Amino acid sequence: MAEPEDTATSTSQSMPRPTLRELSSLKLSGLYKWYHLGLQLGIEEHILDRIEENYPRDSDMRQSKMFGEWLRSDTKASWSKLCEALMIVKEDKLVESISSTYGPLSLPAHDTSSSVSHQIPQCIADFAKVVKEAFCEMELLPDEDWPPSIGRHESNLVLIEHPRHPLPGEKEVEEILKDYVGGNVDKIVEEKQEIKYEKVFGFLKPQDNPKFKFKMLIDGAPGVGKTVLCRRFCKDWAAGEILEEFPLVWLLHLRDPAIAKAESINDLFQHYDEDLLKEVVQYIKKKGGAGNLLIFDGLDELSKQERTQCSLFLDIIRGRVLPNCSVVVTSRPYASQQLQEMKIINHHIEVVGFTKDQIKECISQNITENAKAEQLIQALKQRLDILSLCYTPLNCAIMLYIYQQKDYRLPKTLTKLYTRYMIHTLKRSVSIHFQDLDPDDITDLKHLMEPIDLPFRALSKMAFQGLQDEQLGFTTDQLPQECKGTKPESLGLMSASKFFSSSGRSLNYQFTHLTVQEFLAAWHAATQL
Repeated sequence: MAEPEDTATSTSQSMPRPTLRELSSLKLSGLYKWYHLGLQLGIEEHILDRIEENYPRDSDMRQSKMFGEWLRSDTKASWSKLCEALMIVKEDKLVESISSTYGPLSLPAHDTSSSVSHQIPQCIADFAKVVKEAFCEMELLPDEDWPPSIGRHESNLVLIEHPRHPLPGEKEVEEILKDYVGGNVDKIVEEKQEIKYEKVFGFLKPQDNPKFKFKMLIDGAPGVGKTVLCRRFCKDWAAGEILEEFPLVWLLHLRDPAIAKAESINDLFQHYDEDLLKEVVQYIKKKGGAGNLLIFDGLDELSKQERTQCSLFLDIIRGRVLPNCSVVVTSRPYASQQLQEMKIINHHIEVVGFTKDQIKECISQNITENAKAEQLIQALKQRLDILSLCYTPLNCAIMLYIYQQKDYRLPKTLTKLYTRYMIHTLKRSVSIHFQDLDPDDITDLKHLMEPIDLPFRALSKMAFQGLQDEQLGFTTDQLPQECKGTKPESLGLMSASKFFSSSGRSLNYQFTHLTVQEFLAAWHAATQL
């Protein structure tokens, strides 16, 4: 008696082989799914890398080329084989669509034993929806129009595969920082292994065990884009493009006193509705944080004691609290030493800023007159002090703005560059919040008009004292008396925390960037002491 014919083989042989046109019309749910799908279809990683390099900004072309390579290299390519791969990368809706179009496919049972989705209680699913909506509404830049945006130019990332042994000392850390901000980004990218954004979490596989956890360190110079990178992680997770292995992703800014001083898990998440959060926190504690990714942004903005001796953050990173959660930490290099010494970081990435070619690209795209753009490029070759600033996106944006405001001339010193930026920040804020004043009257930080002079000096003093005391966040009660009659953010130098508050009773304030606090502190020391 003849053996029964294998159903899957029979089905796939009876169905027409997919065409490139049909495959190119499929809509994957995330921008980076094409890469993971290609791996599941048996395409070698170096081929996918080449496709990515050839079409860095064209997602449709990347997907089409990937499918073209699959059809070329796999003589047994079939709809059934495609659907098996789609199920692994969690494209179940696309599998259903293909099945409804081409008839029922004989597929292996979809093994969900390694998936966390079927284990998620309703309270977590409901809460994740709230968090995703908040992330989708969140701006990628904290204040997207100041300094004026230079467009979507992203810092380079390099992967540190192994921890440094022995760890660098203080002088070596200084040299590393000089490389970051001193114009050596090209050398760093050349010497170290560059990593593309979509591969930062490439070590995660769709079929990973839900108990899998990792601890990642992301460090880089001030203003290089670490916070923007964290926000992008969250927005892309909310859009279903990355980190699908995690039912919940949390973004926790360590510069916020409510986070830095938190003593319990409830304190970390107190910005959400208490009734909604209660059941969620209870479940997270029960599971030891499994399935949660906590992104702690700004380790360097904790006090030395908080980052080296005792804090809830340290208990989490050491695994004493929420031992099953995954953690991402961002920091300036000098503050990340202790984490490396603990030998608990298993993924280390550096954000190294722009290369010389990227700086030229920023200039060309933001200065419409070709002659003026070329004039600046040539001027920076003679002004290596200012060129070294431009390797970080924040400073590059400031330089481009001031250059265009000064009749296409560069300030003579770095101090004058930042002073001009502060003056323009105050001018902008006065035009918004003090409409009875003339912004053009602001020409010198030492001689400001009466309504803003005393608050500016008081905030500069607070910036100075804050750095002395390693304090970067301030409650309403800690604001200087000179600021009581106006909102601190009305000068454009501080922002109220939009993410967390102290039990809803008081707003937390921070300077718009640590570099702003550092400049104001230096100005106070130079002019008031």
